Amino acid sequence: TAIAHFRSRSQWVLGLSPEGTRRRVGEWKTGFYRIAAGAGVPIVPVWLDYPARVIGIGAPIPASGDEAAGIAAVSALYHKDMARHPDQFVESRA
Repeated sequence: TAIAHFRSRSQWVLGLSPEGTRRRVGEWKTGFYRIAAGAGVPIVPVWLDYPARVIGIGAPIPASGDEAAGIAAVSALYHKDMARHPDQFVESRA
């Protein structure tokens, strides 16, 4: 599992898209947060601001165990104006 990989390696990076990529979803999935909390690693948010043609990397956000607060902190960094298709932007559930 991803958590086991984090625990068995001194350096390992896992990139996930919280809204899901196999099919359209109505809200973010939360597995990214549970993986980070279980492995004791921070979430490092990365975003693509399509209209501005900018890639951003945010400050690490600790996965403290308060899932709602953690997801709210991550989702606050993303907004529909960054999306290539703003009408398809998926809000988090936070």
